[in-house]
Amino acid sequence: MEHDEKIPIPETTFPQEKYYFGAMKIGDSVFSEGRKVTFAASTYKRNHPEFNYVSRQVEGGSRVWRIRA
Repeated sequence: MEHDEKIPIPETTFPQEKYYFGAMKIGDSVFSEGRKVTFAASTYKRNHPEFNYVSRQVEGGSRVWRIRA
């Protein structure tokens, strides 16, 4: 086993930041393989109640659309 010193800890990217939900306009959508985008949108919604979205399973993954209230 190696011992290393002074290796910086990389910055984390939370899924909701990865998908830029805060920059989405009504009608915009985001695609992701699997269901990660759906779970990330749910987490984002908990902290940003004004963010309304709908998600659907589509071929190859999931898509989240920003919608009106």
